[in-house]
Amino acid sequence: SELRCVSETVQGLYQSYQFREVVQTLYHFCNETLSAIYCVTVKDRLYCDLVSSVRRRQTQATIWMILDGLCRLLVPILPHTAEEAYMALYGSDVKTIHLQSLLDFSSFSNLRALWQPVLVLRETVMKALAEAKQSGIENPLDAEVCLAYSDDISPFLSDLPDLFGVSRVQLLEDIEGVEIRDLSDCPRCERSWKRDESVQFRELGVWLSDRDFEAIQFLRKEA
Repeated sequence: SELRCVSETVQGLYQSYQFREVVQTLYHFCNETLSAIYCVTVKDRLYCDLVSSVRRRQTQATIWMILDGLCRLLVPILPHTAEEAYMALYGSDVKTIHLQSLLDFSSFSNLRALWQPVLVLRETVMKALAEAKQSGIENPLDAEVCLAYSDDISPFLSDLPDLFGVSRVQLLEDIEGVEIRDLSDCPRCERSWKRDESVQFRELGVWLSDRDFEAIQFLRKEA
């Protein structure tokens, strides 16, 4: 969805020869939207989810599409780098990127309005986590974030721990604002370092969450 917005913006800027604004738009997308938020959020599922999990495969497909789209958008200003990245993505047998068309992302809905309350909330939570660090919670994965229940936020509950970089998130009716709770006394998964409710000592001789235990069992069978 964000790539669709960026692609439409950049195409309009190219058509009006505003190359400096093209650079600024793509830089902000790579530096803020991707590096500071999206890539950090999906890192855990890429490393630790079951190899065949739907969530992991969806994330891989999304990253592939983003990289392909970025290469094409960068061609007029970084022709050699875009070509090298595109060849690394598809192999040397594919025809040069300079003969490719821009990707059409019009089928993807614009979700900015839907996600805006979540991203605003993320800024508040990150400030609260920074303050909690002064109180002794050095690692965000040792924290649980408790938030006031909101209809705008509840559909995203399963993604909030990764979005905030913490182990758990709760939406509660009886609190206001953001509350950070210390989970350092709770067992920690030795694979993901998360302290979710499912972590327990397994027959393998290590502490693992249900998700990570399933992934390890699958890898052992494959081996």
